[in-house]
Parts: sequence; C-alpha cells; structure tokens
Amino acid sequence: MKYRSSESTDISEKYLAPTDVKQYVFCPRVTYFTRVMRLKPVMGSQQEAGKKTHKKLTDLEKRRQSVLKSDLNLDIRNKEFEISLKCHELEMHGRLDMLLETKDGEFIPVEFKSMISRKGQLHVDHKYQLVTLSLLLECNLGCIVRRGIIHYIPEELTIQFPISHSIKRRTKFVMKSIQNMILSGNIPDGRRECSMQKVGCGFADYCRDL
Repeated sequence: MKYRSSESTDISEKYLAPTDVKQYVFCPRVTYFTRVMRLKPVMGSQQEAGKKTHKKLTDLEKRRQSVLKSDLNLDIRNKEFEISLKCHELEMHGRLDMLLETKDGEFIPVEFKSMISRKGQLHVDHKYQLVTLSLLLECNLGCIVRRGIIHYIPEELTIQFPISHSIKRRTKFVMKSIQNMILSGNIPDGRRECSMQKVGCGFADYCRDL
C-alpha cells in the first residue's frame, strides 16, 4: 500500500510529530525544550536498551501468524510495519509501529512500548500519541479509525481501547496548544508531580535550572 507520506520531503522542522503530543501530555516543558529551545534529552542506558527490545519485537511480529501472542478476537487480513505518515492539513508527520487491516476493511493502529503499563492500564500520554497516529491514518487512507492497540513489551500486555470523536478533538486541541507555544516562545508550567517525586525525564537538569 502506498501512503502519501512516502514522498521524500524534509518536514521535521515545520511539522509536529506524535512524539511531540505524547511529550506535551506527559509534561509541556519537554516539548518546549525540544521544539523551542532545540535541546536533546539525556538518554539513559534503559532507554537505549528499550529501543533494541522494540526492534526485536517488530522483527518477531513480522513472522507471527497471530498478533502479539494475544487473543484479540480480530480477523486480520494484513499487517504492515514501520509506516511513515504525514498530513499537510494537520501539519503532522510520524511513524506507526504496526497497522492491522481486518477482513472487514477496518484499520487498527498498533504501538509497541518498551516499558511497563500504569498498573495494567494505558499511560495517558501513550493514548494521545496513538490517537495522533490515528488522525494521520485517517488523513492518508480516508478511513475512520475507531480503535487502537498499545502493547507493553516487558509485561507482554496488549490493550485495546476505543478512539472516540471526543478524544480526537482533545488531541487536536493539544496539537494547537503546542503550535501556539512554539509561536509565542512562552515556557509552560512543568509537570506537577515533579515537585513531589522524582520523575524519569531526560530534561530534569534543564528544568531545575529554570
């Protein structure tokens, strides 16, 4: 299947990415540091190991007949991996880990996460990231995405969740908030939890200096 995203264009400077949305939901300052100040996070060994685990699962999933070793009650026709997507209307671009197509013609986006879930539930920032990718899919394929899947690799936990019109609207609001922050250059408030406990973040040292 050919996607509009396959055009070779450098849009990383102008367009937002689903990671920007994920980071903004986690903590707006992370997106401020990456998009306004152009800083790079300090990556720990755990994050680097996570990237390797992510690739191993992708390679394994390509060979499997079932999906993620789980009984998802899905009649799958096709699986595609590492799909690059972009949408001029949203000014977004991103890469989807896996796309499932059912025999009924439904498209279901899937993301792999090299970390544990939130006590068996989705992390909110992961959900918004996948909804952003769903909006990109809708722009590229002219379909309506009604559900998505996030797989937490360490737990082998696969979670399906409905993607409603309301969360799509909220995700677009987050996109607009990021764009306004970039245009204004104003630094947002940090994650409230950071003042109460240590939160894993590659920008902790920068944030403490503000």
